[in-house]
Amino acid sequence: MDTFLILLPSLLYILFKRRTFNAIFSAAIGFLPFILWELFSLIYYGFPFPNTAYAKLATGIEKTLLIKQGFYYLQDSFLRDPVTLIVILCGILIVFWNKKIKDTLVATGVFLYLVYVIQIGGDFMSGRFFSTLLLISTVLLVRSRFFERILQNARLYCYLILLILGSYTISPYTFLSEENGIADEKSVYYSATNLLQPELINNNFIMPNYYWAHNGFRHNLNGKKKTIRPSSGMYAFYAGSDIHVVDLHGLGDPLLSRLPPVEQEDFRIGHFFRSTPAGYWKYDRSFGNEIEDPNLHKYYEKLSILIHDKNLLSPQRLITIWRMNTGYYNYLLDDYLAGKDSTHE
Repeated sequence: MDTFLILLPSLLYILFKRRTFNAIFSAAIGFLPFILWELFSLIYYGFPFPNTAYAKLATGIEKTLLIKQGFYYLQDSFLRDPVTLIVILCGILIVFWNKKIKDTLVATGVFLYLVYVIQIGGDFMSGRFFSTLLLISTVLLVRSRFFERILQNARLYCYLILLILGSYTISPYTFLSEENGIADEKSVYYSATNLLQPELINNNFIMPNYYWAHNGFRHNLNGKKKTIRPSSGMYAFYAGSDIHVVDLHGLGDPLLSRLPPVEQEDFRIGHFFRSTPAGYWKYDRSFGNEIEDPNLHKYYEKLSILIHDKNLLSPQRLITIWRMNTGYYNYLLDDYLAGKDSTHE
């Protein structure tokens, strides 16, 4: 959804240049799948965006700290894989040589997305947000007259430069442990999840051969119906559908994702821990409605209508969807965080 920023300059230019009903209608048809999905998401889930967006983006963390983390993300990508950022930068700058309006619009979209990545703090997966930009920038470079001239006049030198830059991808830094909360996630899990490793296959390991998966599988056998976890992916999957996993990151928890992280300064991007409210999922199969704080209890009652009500189109649920998405119930969260006893209806 956020990659729409890449398309935005080109789309606005076309609509402004043509300014006809047919142009607007064609754009609307193109966005129809997205619009239909958003309507489905709003009616079925109660919200237009995935829960991970609320958990990772609506944190309340100071913007300057996120921007600082965003520049760490650029630094990490350059040290691990300098080719990617060099190509992206060249793809943006090459438009000043080409002076083609189409290329300029695309490069502007690449720049906007790059700014967006920085201001949200980047990600914990090194280079994750740059793959699309790399592809687009490569196309811009290949299309450019400047690139054609270089290849014609100094083909050998270009190959040497690419070879030197490419050598950085096998540098030891690629496989170092995380810095500033950013890591080469593939190298972290590769040894446990690679299906082509003969030593894992021949020794009959349960795949993935990772302790989160093993612990989840054991939890499935011990009969407990609830657990609280900071990392719920592999664990929850192998624990099975009969066990409720309270995800402290809030990625899969609609209530915790709407609470501010415990750490507002010393955080790992994409891993924002929340504290569990007193009474939340105190009992198995309680649907979380044992929350002790009256404000948060009332807020969760409204949230539960969106989550648990089987009548998707009931008037009560539709009204609650509208109110929840327009901030009508936010005072309950504010009063809970402030420790007040709300008297609002």
